[in-house]
Amino acid sequence: MDLSVEGKSERIPPGSHICQLYRKVSEIPGVTARLLRVGLTASEKCLFAAAPAQVQELREELASLNIDVNAALASGQLVLHEERESFLANGSRFDPYFLLSSHQTFIAQVPGGG
Repeated sequence: MDLSVEGKSERIPPGSHICQLYRKVSEIPGVTARLLRVGLTASEKCLFAAAPAQVQELREELASLNIDVNAALASGQLVLHEERESFLANGSRFDPYFLLSSHQTFIAQVPGGG
């Protein structure tokens, strides 16, 4: 996938994972929406997890980029998580190994992902 963000373009190999760092929380929806648009346009499966307000902001940003969010969600190509419990061991405590395991499970379920 070719990725262009803030005037810089780079080739991202298939199966890569992107961790974007931000200076301000207000940057998250716009930058993330542009990254997800690239993935969704390339028919890749995309996951975004955040608090409900941030998920809603992302939905709005994707819609402003002419992404049919409801269709992407219905097809399973886009997964949005608002519940932090699904990323916590036993739904209550942070465990990095559990988090990595749940991400690996997500990747393995993607055709060609694992």
